Amino acid sequence: LSMAWGVATTCGAYAAAGFSMAVLEALVLTATATVGLTIYTLRSKQDFSYLGAGLGAGLWVLILGGLMAMFLPGMQLAMAIGGAAIFSLYIVYDVHMIATRLSPDEYISAAISLYLDIVNLFVNLLRIIAELSGGRDQ
Repeated sequence: LSMAWGVATTCGAYAAAGFSMAVLEALVLTATATVGLTIYTLRSKQDFSYLGAGLGAGLWVLILGGLMAMFLPGMQLAMAIGGAAIFSLYIVYDVHMIATRLSPDEYISAAISLYLDIVNLFVNLLRIIAELSGGRDQ
């Protein structure tokens, strides 16, 4: 519930700042990327479980980089791009785990993991689009 409130507040802040089209673009890109990555993962015969350790390390790098970015504002775009890449790979990893490794009893944790991946991808794409647009809605 608090995650939904946080995302709604973020979207409202971007829209109030004149980036309402950026919110819509991020939504469409997130939906497209999620569907595309899910289809790729389910149709691929690859075992994506090897991504787990690297993604965990990448997430820690992203967290530490986020702490540094508070003091170095020029890192915001790089952090958003890195976050979008990491959470895209997390979607692939989690879809693979849901399809092949997790038991039906673990559906709650699987749904939460996938939800968090999608929300974090959306927020990072929103940051990228707003940063690259350089201004308000055109």
